[in-house]
Amino acid sequence: MSPPEAAAPAGQPTLTAEQALARLLELIRTTESVREFTPERLESGFGLPVWHGQGGRYGVGEQVTADWRYTAEFYTSPLDGIQFHLTFYPVVPGSFPDMTGICGLDFERFSAALEGMGFSNQPGYGEHGRLMSHIFDRPGMRVEVFPEGEWIWTEERGGGRACVKMVVISPR
Repeated sequence: MSPPEAAAPAGQPTLTAEQALARLLELIRTTESVREFTPERLESGFGLPVWHGQGGRYGVGEQVTADWRYTAEFYTSPLDGIQFHLTFYPVVPGSFPDMTGICGLDFERFSAALEGMGFSNQPGYGEHGRLMSHIFDRPGMRVEVFPEGEWIWTEERGGGRACVKMVVISPR
């Protein structure tokens, strides 16, 4: 999902990808429900100006590396109800850049942080038993985390690690 033109422009980012995910974790830790993700909480939590879109949508976002941007947006839809999405996506649509720049806070550490806040963890499978996401639940909040493999082989890490590509938060 692409951000509106009002999202923070390219240039020196306010946050790294790791910091954006860490601030999302802090927002989750300090709220009981996604309904508390107000424009004021997003602005203070991420330290970025909030943009407002049609239908009550609002959010923050910026380019965090030469290849990656993120948006963190709150919206209500007739099908999905209230949701908050934080999504990393390539600056150049349709490209497949190296994910190392957005994998500072990888899926394993992000998951451990949610479990440390009392969330249960259940893998979500799609067609043919393919892992699609992990669903973390606690009373009042569901956090679905979509991992994607970094796919870069290094001596230190072997074949790569799972990065956080998207986080979807909804009421429980």
